[in-house]
Parts: sequence; structure tokens; C-alpha cells
Amino acid sequence: MTPPRFLLGAALLFWGVMTDRVVPGLACAMLVEGAQWTRVRWNFGERAFLNAWRLSVLLLVVVMMLVLLNGARLATMSIVFTWLPVVLLPLEFVQAYGMSPTTTLATFSMMVRRRRDHARKHGLPFREVRFGFGHVYLCATLLASCLGSQADVPAFYPLLVLLGAWGLLSVSGRAWTQVGVAFFLSILASSFMGVGGEIGLMKLYRYLTTLGSSDGGYSSEYARDRMTSIGSLGRLKMSQEIIWRLIPEQGPLPKLLRVSSYNTYLAQSWQADLLPAKIDPKSADSKSADTKGADTKGADPKEEVPKGEVWKADLPPKPGDPKNEKNDGFDDVSEITNPDNPDDLEDKFLIAVPGLPDPKVAVDHSLPRFRLRGATPSTRNYTLLPLPGNVASLHQFNPQEFQRNPFGTFRLKPSQPVADARVLWDPGLAPELPPWKASASSYDRRRFDFSPVSPDSKKRVTVEPELQIPPSEAAAITKVATALHLKEVPFDEKIARLRRHFLTFQYTKYNKTAADFDPDTDGTLMAKFLTSSHAGHCEFFATATALLLREGGVPTRYVSGFVVAEIEPKTGQALLRGTHAHAWCRAWNAQSKHWIDVDLTPPDWLGMETPRVERFQGLSDWFQRVREDLLVWRDQPGHMMWITLGLLAPLALGMAYIGRNLWRSRSRLDAEKARLRGAKVAATPLVALERPARKLLGERPPGTPLAPWLMRLSSRLPQPEMLVEALALHHRLRFDPEAPVTELTAELRSVVEELRRDLGARS
Repeated sequence: MTPPRFLLGAALLFWGVMTDRVVPGLACAMLVEGAQWTRVRWNFGERAFLNAWRLSVLLLVVVMMLVLLNGARLATMSIVFTWLPVVLLPLEFVQAYGMSPTTTLATFSMMVRRRRDHARKHGLPFREVRFGFGHVYLCATLLASCLGSQADVPAFYPLLVLLGAWGLLSVSGRAWTQVGVAFFLSILASSFMGVGGEIGLMKLYRYLTTLGSSDGGYSSEYARDRMTSIGSLGRLKMSQEIIWRLIPEQGPLPKLLRVSSYNTYLAQSWQADLLPAKIDPKSADSKSADTKGADTKGADPKEEVPKGEVWKADLPPKPGDPKNEKNDGFDDVSEITNPDNPDDLEDKFLIAVPGLPDPKVAVDHSLPRFRLRGATPSTRNYTLLPLPGNVASLHQFNPQEFQRNPFGTFRLKPSQPVADARVLWDPGLAPELPPWKASASSYDRRRFDFSPVSPDSKKRVTVEPELQIPPSEAAAITKVATALHLKEVPFDEKIARLRRHFLTFQYTKYNKTAADFDPDTDGTLMAKFLTSSHAGHCEFFATATALLLREGGVPTRYVSGFVVAEIEPKTGQALLRGTHAHAWCRAWNAQSKHWIDVDLTPPDWLGMETPRVERFQGLSDWFQRVREDLLVWRDQPGHMMWITLGLLAPLALGMAYIGRNLWRSRSRLDAEKARLRGAKVAATPLVALERPARKLLGERPPGTPLAPWLMRLSSRLPQPEMLVEALALHHRLRFDPEAPVTELTAELRSVVEELRRDLGARS
């Protein structure tokens, strides 16, 4: 049994559209459906199917190598599966253009072949499983379409359901006109279930991928908010995979690499430049929302917000909104031509520090420098780039886009699957703006305005963003800061006292603070961490440091990124794994007018994170480094052409050899008919059923009598007894010398015409 006519072609065109491979899809569809129009066939045996299977395996290996060379890391297999229609095309070619309508399971399994040969050798019973490969090819094509890049377009699901219903009808042996209401209802119900399941799986995927992340939370590509793991229960799982590499070139390597910065702490999450906006307090829905959003220092969050003017936090623009994309706080990084190579306009430095009077300061030969190399998740979306807090410029770096926000967070839209850049840094430079100017730079506002702190006070309180402390944390923060006398001592002493204070705390991967947390007695998780549990991961220490320094009058920002903790002895390269993800804070030194990194997490935290070594970790690291280095080499001009030729040239020669043999061994089905005509075999009106039957059964194998071959139509006819009657009349005309030829011929012709009408409706 083969798929109905044009179904495979329609499925291949559907695959081509869903995967942005219209030309390969059209070529495959023409090749597969061409078997319906041409009479050229080959007498393929089991050996031909076996060779086609081996060729498909070779194509699968080539596709996998090309996908890996293209830089896919997390979605390698899903991308490979999108090429299944091309990979399995040799098998479908042998099936469609061969004489046999089925193939055996032994084609795909060496164990089955050995069992069959053993049974034949010793005369043992063996049941051979045969099937039509066309249906397997159809399912593989639909699977590849589901994994395509355009599988989220509105037309995808209706077209998929239509193709699936078409295939089910071909299996059931019914025509569209013979399908009842129950069939359409079941298709509709399964469609709704499929849509609901897809939405549910996507939500589950997003939920699982944001839990227990190695760097303590999730940062969007716009770096606006970060959900921390402060409130997460259980042990934080961290990956041993190498995410970035630092290849030294000149001078020391930095100790910390920042990914993103945030300045506002709310409900166990950090947000970037959260600005308040005035709303209408008369709205019924605004009261509860405003009570939650009025984070005025000193106010009781449990008290009802007094009547009058109320102010609510205005969240940054939502991603994906075209009118807000230009207002997300990121600006393009300026660039200058390499002073040592002014004639080459492509040799440029990207200046990371804004507002430099002389940009050449950021490209000085004496600056420390290293190469930053790592695979990027996607070339379609932005990726946050880890850089030192004192990055000066980047060289030999050609992304599609490279932007910086006022907090010193850098994002890029990569042009290659592996980002590779020479990074220059200088302790005297900083890519972020001073406190409050960052907010003014992005949003044209310098201050946070809040509602009155109490019903008796009408004086509006002004709070600077980098000094803001949530009211729910104010009591615990004030208590600890007062005990340490943070307000009375200079900047360096504030940090020194906090460092000594946190040395008595314990770093733990298991969140003990959240395990037995009681909001009625403990207040908040941060309050419990500071006053009782004294145990937590780096996010607790970074958040507590930022809030305590703010209580001491020091503007701070929360920072997430990586710590340089693993350096290979032979190469000197620093490896940044998921276990090296870290959080700390940046503090503003008003005297030197400079931001500095303040990391007060107990220094033994790395000893608790890094000892775990996974099986085959060394082999995995070696393969990842080799692949990334090869991708960097491949992206250099002219190299990809030689790689592609090296992979495809042997394959092209093999395909040419196969094509030559196929051309020489071709045959035509008309030759078999001519031989039968030469034998002067008596023909009956039954032969008129062969053409419509061929659309449903495929070509009749050579040597197969017409009557047994037509019996396969029984399951597809509404009245199979008519076929039995026609075959009986055919046999009487062929083998009964005393049969009334004229009467039987007329009767058979009438039955055949009715059968042809049924088969025409079915096809």
C-alpha cells in the first residue's frame, strides 16, 4: 500500500515552505511524484534497498557534520531532523521507481537479516515483515516540517491537520465522500488537543529553563529584569559546560566578567532603571496594583495607600513591541578605524566607553588584552556579552549589531555561530554612566518620585534609583547597617566592615534560607538571611551588599556574570563554565568618581561548586574547543568553500556513479506489456481496471498476474463482492472454452465500468 497520488508531493512542498527550503522541497516533490507520469522503472531487489539505506546513513552523517560546522550547539539534532526528506530520499526513490511495492524490515536491521539467513539455512520458520516505505517517508516529512523555522505561522497547523487527514483516509480505504461526521469531529478534537499540548509544552519549557539557572536567574536579551533564585527551594543546579573562553594575549586576565547590571530590587528580582509613572487612583483596579507597586522607603507595605496622588512603578517597554524597541535603553557602540592600519576600512575598533574625548585612549598598545570566544545560542536574537567592568574596546569583532546600555551591559546580534573578539580593558575606564545619569540618558528622567510616605505627610519624597531600598527590606537593612556604623565611616571602610561581617556567613548551594521560611515571623528572605540563617548563595550576598551600602549612602547596582576561576596550565586559557556564574555588586566611589566591583561572597564558594567532574568531561571540553576553533577558522574568508567542497565532492562523485548505473539498468513497464501482447494472451474488459488501480496500488510488479494484483483493491471498495464477480467473469472468459463470450463480455464490461466509477471517486 502506497500513499495516495500527490500526497507526498504536497507534504514535501509543505516541508519546503515550513523550513525555508522551497527549492529543495520542490525538487524532491517533482522527483517523487514523477513516478506517476514516467514508465521508467528498475528491478530493484533487496540489495538495492540496502544500498539506498547506507546512502541515507551517509547523507545523515554529512548533514550532521555541516550542521555542527555551522555552529548549532543546543539544537543540533532538531536541525538535522529538518533534513529528513533529503536524507531518506534514496530509499523513497528505490520504493517509488522499483517493481516491488514493499520493502522488508531486514533492509534496516543487520540482526533481522542474520536471523532470516539462519532460519533459511536450517529450514526454520521465519515471518518476514514487509511494508511500504512511502508512509514512513510521509511521516518523516511531516516531522521535519514540525521542526522548521516557520512552524509557528498561523497556516502551519491547519495545513498539517489537512495532510494528516488525507493520509488517514488513504489508510482507511475510504473516499472523502464516504467519510462520516464522526471522522471530522475526531480530527477537530485532535487538532484542539494538539494546539493545547503545544502551548502547554512551551510554557513548561520556559518554566523549566528559568529555574535553577547557574548564574542565579534569567536575563532577557533586553537585560531589563532578572528573576533571582533567592526564593527557590532545593539545590541550585549548575552546568559544567564551557560557555566562554578567555585566551590571554597581553597582560593579566580580569577576575570578573559582567553580563548585565540592575539598579532596582523588587520582590526577589532585580530590574534595570525601573521608573515610576503617575496613574489615576480613582480606577478600581489601580488601588491593589498601586499598593503593591508603591515601594516608598519607610512606608508600611501592609498599610492601605492613602487617598490622593498615587504613583506606580512603570515597567520598561515590553519586548517585541515595535514602537518600544527603540526605547529599550541600548545605543549603538561607536567605532574607529585601526590607527595602525588606516587604509583598511574594515579593520575597526568598537569603543566600549561612551563620551571619550580621545577614543585612541581605548585602543592603546599598552592595554591588557585577551580574546573572548564562545558559541552564541542564536544568530537571530540578541546575546548578552560577558565583558570586564573596565572594558575599553573590542577589536577583530564583526557582529550584525553591537549595543551598550547606560549600565554597561552589552548585547550583540552575532553574524557567526561563535563570537570571537579581542577585548582591551583598563582599570581606569568604565563603560557605564555615573549614578542617575544612566536613567536620564535612557529615559530622560533623573529621579524617582513616590506618593506621600504617610497620611499625615504631604511632602513628596525623592529617592535616587541607586539608593532605593524596598520598604519590606528597610527594617532589617537599617538594623544591620546601624550595628556596623556604615554611615559614619568612609567608602573603603564601609566595604571592609561588610567584608568582615560576611566572613561569618556560610555559602551554600542548598537554599536553607527558603527551606523553612515563615513570612509572618521572618518578614522577607533577605531579612532572614541577614538576621538568622546567615547562609545563602551568591545572590543573597550580592543583594545584601548592594542594599547595605545604599543604607550607608553609597549608590550601588546588582551585577550578574562570571568569575575567572579555572585556568588551564598548558595554554593559560581561562574557562568560564556554568559553575563559574556569579553575582556581585558595583559601588560608586564618589571621591574617585568611579565604579568598582564589590564581591563579598565568602571566598570558599568556588571550592563548593567546582569539584564535581562529570564523566567524559575532558573529552567533551576538547571537542567543544576544537569545534569552536574550527568555526572561527571557517569564518575566515575562503575557508568555508574548501570545507564544503571537501565534504560534498566525494558525495557528488558517488551520486554520479550511481546515476550512471541506474541509466544503464533502466527498463520500461511497456516492454512487459509488449511481451504479453506478443504471446497473444486473450484480453478481457478487466484490463481497464489496471490504470485506476495503479493510482492506488502503484505499479504492478513484473510477472504478477492481473487478477491477484487487483484483489488488493477489496479493502478500498464499498462493494468488494463486485470485484469478486468481475474476477470470476474474467476467469470464465480466459479459461472456459464453452462460455458465451458475447454475453459474459458485456456483463463484465458493465461490472468493470461500475468498479471504475468507485475507484475514480476513491482516487
